[in-house]
This record gives sequence, structure tokens and C-alpha cells, in this order.
Amino acid sequence: MSLKKGGLNELILGANGNMISLQNVLDQSRGKVVILDFWASYCGPCLQQIAFSHQLQKKFKDSPVRFIYLSQDMAKSDWENSMKNYGLKNIADNYLMFFDAHSTISEFYKIRQIPKYIVYGKDGKLISSNAPYPSDPALEKTIRDNL
Repeated sequence: MSLKKGGLNELILGANGNMISLQNVLDQSRGKVVILDFWASYCGPCLQQIAFSHQLQKKFKDSPVRFIYLSQDMAKSDWENSMKNYGLKNIADNYLMFFDAHSTISEFYKIRQIPKYIVYGKDGKLISSNAPYPSDPALEKTIRDNL
């Protein structure tokens, strides 16, 4: 599975207020290891993992790594409040999918539960469609092995 596969042209709302397709976000990520973080404000395990994700971001701040947060909240206000409460407000790569279990993005990645983490390599090829949680040292190792 590469970044050019279909199903990713569904528009998502960026924290900056602009709509963009996930395909465009991924295309802009060429040359970087990409971690997709599917989460929601109503998901306790998702929220617990955000602190660990922040730690990984700090470790890789000078490396070609991009963390992309994809909220599956149903209400924009829930997403916005969670961004503020969990330190995601100033992270540019924070998007709202307007959750629909039958969305093309959810279907493409076979998302049945969250949190879910997916890793792409710098070449745009899928490394893991079921990556470890940020709290698991195996995710850091996966990132390091693909830099």
C-alpha cells in the first residue's frame, strides 16, 4: 500500500480551518516518516497516548518525522476542546475527519477501533497498518529504523 492508493481523497478539516484531503497531506509528507494517529475526545486510551506521542515528537523534533493527528469526533467543538486540553492546539498536523464508520478513510485503513496508529516510510510506502501505541518502545524503534 503506497500513498497513491485510492480512498484518501475525502476532505478533512485542518486546525487552520482549511479543508484538505488526507492524500494531499500524505503527498506533502514525502521524505518523512509519517505516523497517523487516529483518535477522538471520547476515547480514554486515545487521550492517554497523547502525552507519549508528545514525548516522541520531542525526541524526533530534528528528524524527518511527521505526526498527523486525525480526530474522529462527531462534533467540531469536541475536537477543538480536546486540542486545547491535550496540547494539540498548536500542532499544525491536527485534522477532524467528521467520523463516519463508512468514510473512505476509515474503510481504506480498516479502522474498527481507536486509538489506531499507522506508519509510512520516507518513500511513502506503508510500514505498519497496525503500529504500536506511542507508549510502546517498539514505535520509537520503528521510527528510528526507518529514518
